[in-house]
Parts: sequence; C-alpha cells; structure tokens
Amino acid sequence: MSTIVAQSAAIEPVRPRPSDVCLSSGSNSSTPLTLRHKPETVELSHFNGLNPEAWLFQAERYFEFYNILPDHQLSLASFYLDGEVPDWYRWMFRNKQLIDWPHFAGKIRIRFRDQSLRSPEGRLSKLLQITTVADFRARFEAIANESVSLPEVMLVECFISGLKMDIQTEVAIRGPTTLEKAIRLAYLYEQKIDMARGPIRPAFARTQPLLPNPTGPTSIVVSKPIASSSHLPKIPFKRLSTTELQSRREKGLCYNCDEKYTPNLNAKHFPSYSLKIPPSQQLSYLSHSHRRISLLKNFSS
Repeated sequence: MSTIVAQSAAIEPVRPRPSDVCLSSGSNSSTPLTLRHKPETVELSHFNGLNPEAWLFQAERYFEFYNILPDHQLSLASFYLDGEVPDWYRWMFRNKQLIDWPHFAGKIRIRFRDQSLRSPEGRLSKLLQITTVADFRARFEAIANESVSLPEVMLVECFISGLKMDIQTEVAIRGPTTLEKAIRLAYLYEQKIDMARGPIRPAFARTQPLLPNPTGPTSIVVSKPIASSSHLPKIPFKRLSTTELQSRREKGLCYNCDEKYTPNLNAKHFPSYSLKIPPSQQLSYLSHSHRRISLLKNFSS
C-alpha cells in the first residue's frame, strides 16, 4: 500500500507555491508590504487524435510549469487521452514499444499526423487569401506550425505571395524582412483599401425607385382594337372613262347605276352614318355643309 501511495505522489504534478511580492509602503515607513500571489491552475487538455503538434506543445509547457520529472511525463500524459488514442496507447504499452516521453511524442507525430500527400511546405506555398488578412494569417500559422524547417525568409515570401493582388503589391514594395512586419503591413494596407472603397452597403438595403410610386388607385386603359379593312363595309367602285362620264351626264344617269340621278339616290349605294357634333360647333358645321353641297351640285350640273 505504501508503494502505491509513493508512486502516485511521484506522478502527481508539483504545483507552484504562492510567491511573495514585496512592495514599499511609502517614504515614511521602512516596513515593506508583503502581497501573496497565487498562480492560476493550469490544465492540460485531452488529446483525441486531432492536431497532435498543438497538444504536444501544450503538454511540454505543462510539464515545465509543474516541474514534472522526465520519468513521470509519459505516465502522466496517458491520463489525458480520448477517443481512439487510449486503445492505441494500450496496444503500444502491451507490446513494450514505449520508452519515454520524447519517444512517445515521436510516435504520436507519426500515427496522428495529417495524411495529406502534400507536405506542410507545399501547402504553405499554395495557400491563398480568400477573405480577410486575419483569416489568411490564422490558416497560414496553423500550417507553419507543422513545419520547423522553413527559414524566416521563406516564410515571408510564402505569406506575401498568398495575399490578394492589391494588398500583395503594396506589401512587396515595402520589402519586409520578417514575418511579423509583413503581417503588420498587410493589416495596414487592407484597412487603407477598405477606407478608399467606402462603407459597404448591405445587400438588403433599399434604394430609391427610379420612378415615383403611384399614390392613388391605378386605372388600366384598354384601347379598343382597330377594325381591320376586311370588316369594313365595301363600297362599290367603278372607274369610268371620260367618254362614259360625258354620256351619263348628258342622259342624267347616276355614275354608280343605270337609274336617273336624284339627290336621295346615293342612300342606296352608300351606308348611312350619324355624326355627333357639339352644340357650340353645329352652326359652323351646317354652313360648311351647305357650301359643300352647293359645290357638288354645280359640279354635277
């Protein structure tokens, strides 16, 4: 029983003790004020097989913060495994393929690394900005953390070449030598371009119509179709020569038939129409009609 207690005590992380901070109470007093600082509890997240580099980095910081001995790091990390990782760990443990924490960390990188055929360096060189600089930076750093072999100059070139063309040109002119400076310039020129474009109007914003909307009830005017020539009454028409006209005039015959001409004879050959004339124009119209009738009589005679 004592052996089990001793082993659990050895594995349990040694939590930092509260540190004392001394402050001066003032110029008139020589006794310093002592404030006790209690550090926050640091927790190690569970590893479920995703993003192994991030979890390994957090685990190493956890071991360093709590001063975990190297002989206990592997045993402590085994309690922070989820999903399919514990089954894999149990298989490695039973087959005696686990040595220490560095060896275990290497096995995790091999087993749970990204199965993409392209290397992190290749994906980093093909990465392009789609939306904002902040989104592009987050994706860039996530891929860059998978590789530690790229020099600073290569990282700067990959970052600048992935920016949008308008931002890329402005940043490249400045010639930044560090990744931090290139990111800062990208943020600045993005803000400059957005300010030059003006505020973005939302897609659902209503605009003024080109023509004013009618205020009263609308009325639809339907025009009556014009009757075609096939529906109009056909008037008999006969072309007479000069000799025939002279002969009919001497005999007093009608030009359209062989009957004697009388003033009421035209009613047999032509349809009658009624014409509505306003009272104010009836007098002028009658005088004009009398003059026209007299002219026709003189012409026929």
